[in-house]
Amino acid sequence: MKSSVPVFFLKLSLSAALIYYALSKVDLNSAISEIMGMPVFVIIVVILLVLAAHYLGAIRLSLLLEALYKKITLGNAIKATIIGAFFSQTMVSIGGDAMRIWHLTRLDIPFKTASHGIILDRISGLVAMMSLIIICLPYTLNIIPTRSIQASLVLSITGGCIAIVGLLCISYLPQCVRHWKLLRWATDLSHSANAVLRKSKSFLLSFSCSIAIQFINVLAFFIIAKSISSDVSYFALLALIPPVIFLSMLPISIAGWGVRETAMVIVLGIYGMPSHQSVVISICYGLVALIVSIPGGIIFLLNRKRKILTSSVFKKM
Repeated sequence: MKSSVPVFFLKLSLSAALIYYALSKVDLNSAISEIMGMPVFVIIVVILLVLAAHYLGAIRLSLLLEALYKKITLGNAIKATIIGAFFSQTMVSIGGDAMRIWHLTRLDIPFKTASHGIILDRISGLVAMMSLIIICLPYTLNIIPTRSIQASLVLSITGGCIAIVGLLCISYLPQCVRHWKLLRWATDLSHSANAVLRKSKSFLLSFSCSIAIQFINVLAFFIIAKSISSDVSYFALLALIPPVIFLSMLPISIAGWGVRETAMVIVLGIYGMPSHQSVVISICYGLVALIVSIPGGIIFLLNRKRKILTSSVFKKM
């Protein structure tokens, strides 16, 4: 716990610095005016879209765990997903994925299976995101003329593809190599990943959920953009938003704050969107994601309270 405190404040400092940088590039009066003038109906629609993405994420998690021979109810998968979302947004001492694993172990799922399920859930989302980026890559490279950004995007996707293929291949290495101490954990994860692939129905359904989540997230950004009179098209955002989300998922800031805003200003600025609109879109999306995650904190507290009450009852007996 103590060791995570400096990391938390380091991420908080980086988020603050990047947000300051992003805001320094915009007309704050225009940005505030856009946020204050946003229709309530738009916020409600975006909230519903983020909730739909979480629901699909819960379905994906349940499918992956079922492929690993540990079936859970959709209700428990939803709880794990929303608890993870809360801690991903707040980053209070530990991350959202760790809390999802914690919740699954409380359901009598072995730690190894729970951790593999959560990691594969994360990988499934990344693969869907990278697939979308690759499909849109010719269009993306055409509208982003900056060579350094083009090279960074291509190298990142190439590295991600190599890492995923490498993970799948580890379990096929000679046994004498797989038993190396550094490769044991990766070998176990590789076995789990290949087990999911062999369950073609679970794999296809979970990957379909991941693709749908990407389209829903882009739609949420698009609706916010249209509410502030931006002329950006959905297909342009379909090419530009996944790389931004990809960068914001890097564990270097608090819930992607700062990274997302800076990336939005740079990427959408190259496309031609005014900086203050890019920041407004990013901030509104981030605030909605935070609001939607609040029930996860409530569920976590209720579960802890129930556990304490149960323990006290057993002690009295």
